[in-house]
Amino acid sequence: MIKNNILKLVLIAIGAIAMCFFSLLIFGLLVPDECYYHTNKMNYFMSLFYSSGPGDNGHPFPNKLNFIISLLIGGFLGYWFYKIVMNKRKENKNGFLNQIEPYE
Repeated sequence: MIKNNILKLVLIAIGAIAMCFFSLLIFGLLVPDECYYHTNKMNYFMSLFYSSGPGDNGHPFPNKLNFIISLLIGGFLGYWFYKIVMNKRKENKNGFLNQIEPYE
């Protein structure tokens, strides 16, 4: 049981970290020219997930909401993957190999 809980936490953490890296990859696709936003305003969608204040020198940067949503989605994906792994393990325990009768 402890192994299952550790596996669950590891898969959730891997999913969350992978989604944060994927978020940075999407950032590169959404913002090809960071200096564009020196003179132009971001649309609503961009301003929801990215901020461009004086601390960032006018360049868009992922904000806290982007980070939190990335962690949540990654955690859910990790948990979903954990459920798939556990179902495969159950199938192997109760599956074809256990139904074969030994040769006498």
